[in-house]
Amino acid sequence: MAGPNEASFVAPGRVDLTVSREGLWEIRAVSPGWWSEPSTAYVKGPAALVSLVLWPDCAIKGRVEVPKGESVPSDIGVSFAAATEPTAAPGGRIQLVQGGEPIGSVRCPIDEGAFECRIPAGTLDLKLKARAFVSHYLWHRTFPPHGDVDLGTLVLVPGASLVGWVTTADGPPAPGTVEVTLSPRRALPQSVSQEIEKQGQSLRTRPDQRGFFSFDGIDPATYLLQANAPGFSPAQVDLLTVIERTELELRDPLLLQRPLTLVVEVSPARDLRGNPWTLRVVRPEVFPEATALETPVGDDGRVEHGGMAPGAYRALLVDSAGDRFLAEDFELTASSPPLLLEPETIPLSGTVFLGDDPLAAELTFFRSPALRVRTPSDEDGAYSVALPAEGLWSLQVTAEERDVRRTLHDLEVRLSPSLGEATLDVHLPNNTLEGTVVDESGLPVAGAT
Repeated sequence: MAGPNEASFVAPGRVDLTVSREGLWEIRAVSPGWWSEPSTAYVKGPAALVSLVLWPDCAIKGRVEVPKGESVPSDIGVSFAAATEPTAAPGGRIQLVQGGEPIGSVRCPIDEGAFECRIPAGTLDLKLKARAFVSHYLWHRTFPPHGDVDLGTLVLVPGASLVGWVTTADGPPAPGTVEVTLSPRRALPQSVSQEIEKQGQSLRTRPDQRGFFSFDGIDPATYLLQANAPGFSPAQVDLLTVIERTELELRDPLLLQRPLTLVVEVSPARDLRGNPWTLRVVRPEVFPEATALETPVGDDGRVEHGGMAPGAYRALLVDSAGDRFLAEDFELTASSPPLLLEPETIPLSGTVFLGDDPLAAELTFFRSPALRVRTPSDEDGAYSVALPAEGLWSLQVTAEERDVRRTLHDLEVRLSPSLGEATLDVHLPNNTLEGTVVDESGLPVAGAT
């Protein structure tokens, strides 16, 4: 491995540095009393221009304490950025003004519980993170040029954490108005085939004036995170997986938005039995699928419902027999037009056979968990039903008296122009599998399943 190449210069100024080979190089400026973020450059050809900015530095120091039985970490990472400035805005809001540079990170060695290193001077936001311990956040701290700042004693809490931000379209909400709830979904599985349901209570916290929040020392699990504030629809993220002794930072802030009115128009307004449809609106990204609205469709085929959060939804049209006849995904925004749902009806008839004999059974046609239509076949095996679309369908056939439970896939349903309907006969093989269950010695095993 090639050794470092060095050259001296006076800042501000320029220096020419000759490298031994082409490739990726890290360039850093080192000067007592100054800090510079290293830069990387891929050197190929006669020259590569790299600019380094030097900042007056400041020494930081402190101590760490860990619970009994925990080992003191060998170092602690310090990430920093120019402080965000919370300022008052109209309507009691808080507005964050980004501070810009410097942005960077350093690692501070820990020796007998004490650490010391140098960072750029300025008014900064700091994150101090030791591996396997919860982070410490210091906001809007001043570090004077060529100064010395004692951060005191940091009590390191072992475990996992989740951190993030809450905001609105106008910036962070007013302090004290938001509650953030973290609800466990399930514990992390011990194996792929074994999941242990986590029975636990929800955790609650309130963001600070910047909209920042954290849950510290939490168990590794899968969580639902939700933010609530008066006058706003809830904002949530589901299936957040927190791993043991790590920090999960939300990639995007929880965005609180004003509630909207959903308008849906259904044509025809009644199902094939002449009864009103039921409109069910769910949030498909929430597990298990969360119902946001369930209501009968009016005689005019119209549904109007306020208080809906903006975002992605799935509209399900359910008939009076409880069958899901239509599923349509949509995005609800302030400019969304009325959602038009026009369920199709494809008449389908046929006969179900078990071997050569007709079979009376319960039939469930399904294309996905969202689309499902049920119908019986009679003693002659005949059935008649209406499906919401042509194409490939799956069919579940159940006849308890004949001990039949079969699922068939990729059954093609096509409307015949001459008949005005689709036809599909279902033939189930009536085979018997016989044998003997034995143990490793070849002896029969009674009652095996």
